[in-house]
Amino acid sequence: MVTKELRGGRSSYLPQGTPAEYTDPVRALAAVLWSVLVGLFAVVAIAEPLQFGMLGDTPAWTWMSPRMFAAERALGVQQARVDVVWADLQHSDGTFDFRISDNRFSAVAGSDGARPMQPFPTIYVGRGWMTCDLPCEHLFTSGTCERESPFCKPGCGCCQRCPGAPSLSEIPKDLSADADPNFAFSRTYYEFVQAFIDHYRDRLTYVTIESETDNASYWNTLRDPDGTLYLRLLATAYKAVKDTQPNIQVADSGLASNRLGLCIAKHRLEVEQRPDQEVFDFVRAYSASWGKAVDPPAQPPLASVGDLVGYLHAFADCAPLDNLVASESVDAWNFHYYESERTLDSVAQYFAARDAEHGRDARPLLTNQISCRPQASGDDNDEARCLFKNLIAVQALGVRSATWYGVSGQLGVVPWDEAGDERPAARAYRFVATTLGGGFAAPPGAQIGPALYRADFTDLSTGAAAAVALWSEDGSSHTVTLLQPPGYGEARIADYLGRVHAIVNPPAGTVDVDVATDPLLITWKRVILPCVGDCNGDGSVTIDELITGVNIALDNLTTDACGNFDSNGDGAVTIDELIQGVTVALGDVCTPI
Repeated sequence: MVTKELRGGRSSYLPQGTPAEYTDPVRALAAVLWSVLVGLFAVVAIAEPLQFGMLGDTPAWTWMSPRMFAAERALGVQQARVDVVWADLQHSDGTFDFRISDNRFSAVAGSDGARPMQPFPTIYVGRGWMTCDLPCEHLFTSGTCERESPFCKPGCGCCQRCPGAPSLSEIPKDLSADADPNFAFSRTYYEFVQAFIDHYRDRLTYVTIESETDNASYWNTLRDPDGTLYLRLLATAYKAVKDTQPNIQVADSGLASNRLGLCIAKHRLEVEQRPDQEVFDFVRAYSASWGKAVDPPAQPPLASVGDLVGYLHAFADCAPLDNLVASESVDAWNFHYYESERTLDSVAQYFAARDAEHGRDARPLLTNQISCRPQASGDDNDEARCLFKNLIAVQALGVRSATWYGVSGQLGVVPWDEAGDERPAARAYRFVATTLGGGFAAPPGAQIGPALYRADFTDLSTGAAAAVALWSEDGSSHTVTLLQPPGYGEARIADYLGRVHAIVNPPAGTVDVDVATDPLLITWKRVILPCVGDCNGDGSVTIDELITGVNIALDNLTTDACGNFDSNGDGAVTIDELIQGVTVALGDVCTPI
């Protein structure tokens, strides 16, 4: 049962006094109902739907600018990934300056009535006073360092990102090997994260700590090849967040998509002891789009099963992931993914298996970086198809938050061209996000090949399976028979760009859908029957509507204020009708007029 959200405030028509002052049964019940309604504010539960997010730009606008976030907002994005660099926000020990992040968060929120998005920050250490062991002659007078500089000299690499020290983040100089009960492994980092969380505590649901700490472009992997220093940083951030705002969920950095796939394969081979041929088929499917891999490691050998098996046994780059999965400093697993939807479920299976190895229930999944590699065909529509499939597949897995990564010049599919105009990928994103985002969830058990991909989605407001995504996996055409869900009428059949192919009102309660390689999304239209107490006819009863019913029962209002409370048309609201209205408000079956 999905409990409705009840909204509204006190009315000037509220009953005064105590229930004992009412001798009329209706008035007595009205007072009791009012007490129940006041209590509902404390117990109402709101479903947690998947949030669609984005991190994307183009040369048409500046990175992390209001124009960038406005373009995302136009696609129906609900969360925007925001870079937060410690070195940019704290120029010296003990002094915080949140102007940069304030500006970015304000741009995410929008202005002039724009629909707000929620910020989803990724916190980086960066490079500055907190990472320097030696004086740096190119420090700004404020105490921070240039992030890029043509004057990079020996001794300054700890302060500047330059060819001699390429990673975005350096390791804090006070990161200790021993945990302190007050601040974990780094006092300065703890104090920064605590100040940041306190500053934005009511605006955040998730925060990730660094990005791809197995990747030398973002983390100093030479100093930290097995990820143990990162785990100390993560533990420090986790303690700071939980000490400040325990409801905010902490996620890890995610690993480069290539490396994650090879570590999944190695785990299947050596721990799960899957057959060699099965592991070979998995790696071949997972790496089908790699080509010239941008993120490490290199392309694995696929000439024969034996070659790959030998490669995986010798593959020694999974230590950061192996150490991470043993960590207690993670509320949700973050993964990065650029591959086919056919292997996306392997990520969920892997993290569930690793949690089970450590005696834990499977922690939830999120991805703050999912995309498609540019398609070999060079066809914009092929990229849009890939985007559609991956967004559908990630929601079918029950991922909590999915952030599309479309950054100009990078390896992912970008929704906009260089002039800032929308490409077909933008249309595909908008269609999925605005159709399913925030209102649908997927029960376990998506059908994934070999011939057909099918994912059913449940309308959170009714609990009915009111949407289904379909496409052919084997290149052949298939006919799928869909059952009309109770309480729903016509079926709307649309392709990956939202173009409607047919609207069918099934006379016999079923619809036959022809499915080929173009993915489809079929949504059923809800037939809303007014419920007792549903004043505005939206199929639900809110607290305002219940208050109206109480006041009609007390003769403070006439039935003109809500004809749907007077189910028998006698010009009054009875005890039974009030009870029926409360029942609907609590999420039970609607009693139709």
